[in-house]
Amino acid sequence: MRRPLVWMTLSYVIGEVLYRLWGAEYGISFYYGLCFILCICYLVIFFLFHFSKKSVPYLLKDPVFYVLPIFLIFGSINCQNGMKSHPLEPVFLEAQGITMQGKCSSVSPKSKSVQYEFTDCIWIQGNGYEKLGTVLVTFSTEQDFEPGNIVRVKGKLSVPQPATNRGQFDQKEYYKSKGIHFMMKGTSVEKAVKGHDRLAGFLYRLRTRIKQVYTESLPTEEAGIVSAMVLGDKEYLSEEVRDRYQSAGISHILAISGLHVSMFGMFLYEALKKLFQNRAVPVSVTIAFLAAYGILTGESVSTIRAVWMLGISLAAVLIGRTYDQRSALAGVALGILIPSPLQLFQCGFQLSFGAVLSINLILPAFQACIKREKENRKQALLEPCLVSISIFLGTFPCLAYFYYEIALYSTLLNLFVLPLASLLLLSAAAGGLCGCLWLPLGRWILFLSRLILWFYKVLCLFSRNLPGHNLVTGKPGLWQIAIYYTGLFIFLWLVYDYKYRALAVLFASALVFCIPLYPKGLMVSCLDVGQGDCLFIKTPSNTTILMDGGSSSVTRVGEYRVESFLKSYGITHLDYCLLSHLDEDHINGVKELLEREKESPGEHIVLSHLLIGAHVKGEEKTEELAGLLKETNGQIVYIQAGDQLKEAGLTFRCLHPQTDFHPEDANSGSLVMELIYEDFSMLFTGDLDETGEQAMIKSGQLSRHSYDVLKAGHHGSKYSTSQSFIDAVHPSMALISYGKSNRYGHPHKETLERLKKSGCQILTTGEKGEIDLVKQKGRSLSYKTNQ
Repeated sequence: MRRPLVWMTLSYVIGEVLYRLWGAEYGISFYYGLCFILCICYLVIFFLFHFSKKSVPYLLKDPVFYVLPIFLIFGSINCQNGMKSHPLEPVFLEAQGITMQGKCSSVSPKSKSVQYEFTDCIWIQGNGYEKLGTVLVTFSTEQDFEPGNIVRVKGKLSVPQPATNRGQFDQKEYYKSKGIHFMMKGTSVEKAVKGHDRLAGFLYRLRTRIKQVYTESLPTEEAGIVSAMVLGDKEYLSEEVRDRYQSAGISHILAISGLHVSMFGMFLYEALKKLFQNRAVPVSVTIAFLAAYGILTGESVSTIRAVWMLGISLAAVLIGRTYDQRSALAGVALGILIPSPLQLFQCGFQLSFGAVLSINLILPAFQACIKREKENRKQALLEPCLVSISIFLGTFPCLAYFYYEIALYSTLLNLFVLPLASLLLLSAAAGGLCGCLWLPLGRWILFLSRLILWFYKVLCLFSRNLPGHNLVTGKPGLWQIAIYYTGLFIFLWLVYDYKYRALAVLFASALVFCIPLYPKGLMVSCLDVGQGDCLFIKTPSNTTILMDGGSSSVTRVGEYRVESFLKSYGITHLDYCLLSHLDEDHINGVKELLEREKESPGEHIVLSHLLIGAHVKGEEKTEELAGLLKETNGQIVYIQAGDQLKEAGLTFRCLHPQTDFHPEDANSGSLVMELIYEDFSMLFTGDLDETGEQAMIKSGQLSRHSYDVLKAGHHGSKYSTSQSFIDAVHPSMALISYGKSNRYGHPHKETLERLKKSGCQILTTGEKGEIDLVKQKGRSLSYKTNQ
């Protein structure tokens, strides 16, 4: 079998994917079914050729053919082991003060803290201990120890949090893929002993010194970009710069990638070749340099891939063997996935390996077509374009799945960015190293880096003004990705003989990403925003409504919870945003959305109409929101009881407060909205307290004697959702939004007991995460939760 390593790696990857899709759900029966299917397939193949008169093909004589099922099963078992939680996780679901000891392996300064990674950690309990593995420890300030030191730390240990909303970053899975199960907020260092890892200590000091050269030689923005590119240090990399590069589709420049490693490695190798006739010296020194650079920059997946692949290619030169890039890529992938199986499902792994695969598989197909129709000179001019297009076609489903948007002009911009990237990296690296010896020399060399970065900035700002520069695709389903890659495979199969038919197949398979992502009918989603409120409504006519959006426990809730949720559905425009009242835990996320759109028009969420209670007109917070809305070309609308939005079969009506009601506080004056679609009814009560509830009952505004769903008021406070109100609305289901372990004790036991006593089903965001209700025409209500 040609390239056996490729087939073994492919079998291993399929095993991981199969377990991820079905193994966790079906348990041990998954393995029985998998083994049964494999046995049937091999028996069928064996008997087909055994009873036929044809000679046995070479494939059946190859022992690798019979090893592939072993790799497939090994991949699924390894994935199962990788997905297991640490046995001590239940102990540390709530943060506790403990003493821990481990070896510091890396230091990562952040904007307001310093993060240390410790390996071989133990939890010290009197005379005993428990193994914790690798732990991330965060201190508010830099500590007096460095990589290689054995350190005893005291602090609060916790478990990384899983994603509880659609579109939210899954912190738990990300760290689990790196073998990290615990995080600690360090309060003190009890003891630090110097270890024997002198290389790690030296590289840390070198990295610190080079970063100092950058900060002293360049403006803050440029220093942050260069530090990220050369050292993998993003301490001074601002959000504005990240957004600018990501919007332009060239954010890969800001991370250590295979381009960086390959360029540095080959530059050093070619330079040493001219000094030494014996190839062993250049190869050995270059491989040693690559390994040290990988440690220096944090050993990301893309760095490891590039280091190993370049090292293998140099070793092949040394021993006089032919270097096969596909086999090397497969071997490196297997080397990464066996110890860290969940890396397969991370964006960094998929983009890094996907880009190289695209160049290996898609680029030759384009080259074959161009070569037959164009002259060699024209083909050379088209080569950079074909490389960018090939990488885009191979990786854009991954970008859509993880980031929900694609920069349409990234392929074009990379034609200008990548040729200068080599010069930028070399000048930045040389400037940093020379600056360590003599700072003025480093500044002089880094001036070239400033010029290139200025050009990059101009390109990014120019691309922002181009029409449709940022396409929000939403998070595609796995079936959409499968259809696309099937079409891509057919394209590669047909392109050599049927170019235009192959292009038609590829185009048709790409159109699958245009299918709407949200379900038909009425959808109501109650997001988990911690201690706060946020609900999203999509009507059968595709009108989009956001009700509240804020939190007192989650920072940057607008960007990381609300905007990511909306973009995962491909939504960039909200027809209405309704604020029940103006407490911060209901509005700070909406303010954040308005501010982000103000700073970068057209790149975030656009709010057309902001609905606020008429009784708060003129208040300071109202005027602040009105000012932000004016700058984003939105319109503010003041509503009161009786105002309504009507569509075919749907009514969305304001029930409270009445014009003659004078609220004692913001909670009692919360807007209460009634949603009716066919036979489904739902009541949204904001932070309505008992005073407001009684006023509603007396006003006679409740149009029904029972509601299917009640969004319980004030996060389940004991002073809301009173017994008389429950008797008046008779809910079948109640939704409660609150943050875990909040200091208010929400939801209160009394409120839960009142709801349970009435026979109401209770769903809470603190336990279930995001809660989605779907009502399709002629069907009963269905719901699902994130947890």
